[in-house]
Amino acid sequence: RKDGDCEDSYSLERTWTATDNCGNETSLTQIITVVDTTAPELTIPANETAECDDLPEVGQASATDNCDAEVDVVYDGEQRVDGSCEDSYTLLRTWTATDNCGNSTTLSQTITVVDTTAPELTIPADETVECDSIPEVGQASATDNCDADVDIKFDGEVRKDGDCEDSYSLERTWTATDNCGNETSLTQIITVVDTTAPEITVPADEAVDCAAVPEPGTATGVDNCDTDVEIRYDGEVRTDGDCPGNYTLVRTWTAIDNCGNETSDSQTITVTDTTAPVQIGEIPASENEINGCADDYMDAPLTEEEFALLFEDDCSNVVVDLF
Repeated sequence: RKDGDCEDSYSLERTWTATDNCGNETSLTQIITVVDTTAPELTIPANETAECDDLPEVGQASATDNCDAEVDVVYDGEQRVDGSCEDSYTLLRTWTATDNCGNSTTLSQTITVVDTTAPELTIPADETVECDSIPEVGQASATDNCDADVDIKFDGEVRKDGDCEDSYSLERTWTATDNCGNETSLTQIITVVDTTAPEITVPADEAVDCAAVPEPGTATGVDNCDTDVEIRYDGEVRTDGDCPGNYTLVRTWTAIDNCGNETSDSQTITVTDTTAPVQIGEIPASENEINGCADDYMDAPLTEEEFALLFEDDCSNVVVDLF
């Protein structure tokens, strides 16, 4: 054997000798030139498709050779080839197997990296609020299986009317989008209600003479939600006292907001008669007076009704009792 330039490249010289009976001999040599031109057979991990957050570790490659029991296998590293978005690309992982004579085989594994998972979006919780306590637009947050920063956009709010002006819902929507355009949208529903009745202010209670009963005054109202409050005058109720000129008037107003919540309040007017009748006519002289006798109006030629007409009262008819 004569070694060549590598372990599996050499020559074998095989010699034969022919000898006759007298010792004459002839020798010839066969030269076998041994070469290694066959590259190893290399086996690498199979191609894969993986999510961007689930990339496989670098696998193991193996090789066999027609001549060598052990083949040198080297991992040459990986190359990234960008795709249509940041988290969509391919990885080419390459191995090379080389035998003792430098014959080599190179193969690459293709890992197709995809991003098909939308972000997880967290938005403010649904709420039910009074019409004067509507919250400001809150903050949303998002996480993604691949992206550290997720784009979050507030898409605005949509109002859906309810059964009255201050009863409605607000739908506020956010959208989270990752680097590959996967998106998640969620909507917060704010239910707006009006359960608070207006505050009403009515004219103050009064005590008046029966001749000075005021006209109904004006009530006002304010509401937590409405600028203009409907004021309704419900009328008055009279409760008689111990005489026609003594009584009370209860005047009631009601304030109503846009959702039908209402508040009623009343003013009490206490009416009294403290003024005596006033004489407005002359009382005719009695017959005795005409005859020069003592003053005796009791003999005046008038009935009680006629006598009463000679007096005037600021609150009631005058009644005369002649005795």
